[in-house]
Amino acid sequence: MALFKFWKIYITENYIGILQDAQSPFKLFNHQGEFICNVGSIGQGPGEYTMLYSAAIDEKTNTICLAPFSGDKLLKYNIDGDFICSVYIGKMQKTKIRFETDGSISLVHLCFKGMTGFQYARIDKDNNVSYILPNKYQAVEARDKNGNFVGFNHEVWFYNNSSDFTYMTTAIDTLYKYNPQNERTIPRFTMTNHTGYYCIYNELPFCFMVKFGSVKGETWKPESSIAVIDKQLEQSYYVKIINDKVGHLPIDDLPYSNNGWYHEMFEPYQLIEKIQTYLKENKCSDEDKRILEKLKESIDEDDNNILFMGKIRK
Repeated sequence: MALFKFWKIYITENYIGILQDAQSPFKLFNHQGEFICNVGSIGQGPGEYTMLYSAAIDEKTNTICLAPFSGDKLLKYNIDGDFICSVYIGKMQKTKIRFETDGSISLVHLCFKGMTGFQYARIDKDNNVSYILPNKYQAVEARDKNGNFVGFNHEVWFYNNSSDFTYMTTAIDTLYKYNPQNERTIPRFTMTNHTGYYCIYNELPFCFMVKFGSVKGETWKPESSIAVIDKQLEQSYYVKIINDKVGHLPIDDLPYSNNGWYHEMFEPYQLIEKIQTYLKENKCSDEDKRILEKLKESIDEDDNNILFMGKIRK
């Protein structure tokens, strides 16, 4: 019951939620790694779902909300995984959600040009829904020039690491801020002069973190695949990130950070291979070697996934 494949993770002060793929039950653990329950199940009945895309956990109300890959309802459960209710929203695709401090839910999803009836929604504590109409400049083309549906090739990037509701989509090179109180959306951050590379933005309380990815015909090669822009100093840096709690093991990709928590997940064999590769490079100190060898020996390839996590500084 507790075994899973990793896709998306949602960490709060006391819980770890795992969305292992779009068509598997949402799993809930505590911070000690103990399995608590499956939240809902796969199916067509009340409280069941066929494909999920995102989730949110609110410890204040002990509520878990699950959002569909494509569908018209949000599903609410208690912290024991019991179904509470469904909330009809209307046609949604690749929905991202978060609980606000007052227990309401804010929602953004992929908005298709000429097809989608709303771009944002706000669900209050009594499950009343209000909508914000689509912004044509932020909507994506659902079909290519041959009429083929390609809308789901796009993504919504929403990491929820700051007090602001900020997000971006693959179709637009700008991080937007949505204010549910006054129902306005304003540009928050963008980068220029990165021809040949796409950027994914993740806003943290003290910085913007940018992940560069190459596209066909690249003309510019950055010094690193990750950059950090310090908000206070208004300076930017290429960075390489390490896990200084585990023998300064390098983090090769953009650190996954959402809901105020950093996390990095490995299948056991992947972590063993990563440690072995790093040790062969002879770049670590004797103390780091000792730590990494001890960690490697403690790993059983038949175990569940291994999670590194830490709270993001304010």
